[in-house]
Amino acid sequence: MGTKIEWTGESWNPVVGCTKVSEGCQNCYAERMAGRLANMHQEKYAAVVKHETRYEGIEEDPQFVFLPKWSGRIFCDESVLDKPLHWRKPRRIFVCSMGDLFHEKVPFEFIHRVFDIICKTPWHTYQIPTKRPKRLLEFTQTCAQHNGCGNSSSFDGARYHSMASWPHANVWLGVSVENQKEMWRAGILGRIPAAVRFISFEPLLGDITYYPIEMKQLSWVIIGAESGPKRRECKLEWVRDIVQQCKAADVPVFVKQLSINGKVEHNIEKFPEDLRLRQYPQG
Repeated sequence: MGTKIEWTGESWNPVVGCTKVSEGCQNCYAERMAGRLANMHQEKYAAVVKHETRYEGIEEDPQFVFLPKWSGRIFCDESVLDKPLHWRKPRRIFVCSMGDLFHEKVPFEFIHRVFDIICKTPWHTYQIPTKRPKRLLEFTQTCAQHNGCGNSSSFDGARYHSMASWPHANVWLGVSVENQKEMWRAGILGRIPAAVRFISFEPLLGDITYYPIEMKQLSWVIIGAESGPKRRECKLEWVRDIVQQCKAADVPVFVKQLSINGKVEHNIEKFPEDLRLRQYPQG
């Protein structure tokens, strides 16, 4: 489906559903969106969310608010696997904007099917962020041990050749990091072969002072303040510090949205001049 996310052009969701793993997940936009889509009777979203009831208000005017929450179930949607094959014009595609491709409940066999489509559509660019880089690393290591999984009893090597030419030139692999506590994800990313590695600091919830990955290993950085109800603070000084480090290392930066005067601002023309950056990886 189409997307309004500024740094991509299309979203492709062969996997929907998730579970929360860190502070950045607290106000998950995908969880809220999945709840709306479930209410619109889209079955795969109804399968991965539940609605909790919360009381708000005073005794004279009680109100019950229905909140969508991830149910813990994951839906692997075979019906959308072939979609990129039908998009003939090149697109920049965000893979699994409504979940995490490397969630523990997504079988490696299904991940292979996703990468098989990626291999068959080299005219597209696939952007794959994850909060689970350990499983991404396990996936790549397992495939390497089995020569593209062709010698593994868990996979049909005749069907899945997605690791044969790894890393793929049209795949951007990234990690989502919200604060210093979760920067370990970037350290694991540095161990994974990739044509393009990136960090998405979104939502950025704290100052980043230590990088467990050499900046020269990164091809791109995204930065964004949290949006939506109950959004948390994102200081401009945190954003500036990341931007300055990227500039020093010649790493392209995409500043998606900022918190300015208590509001989330998407219009780059209203950003401070030094933060008006919407760059992409070279080439």
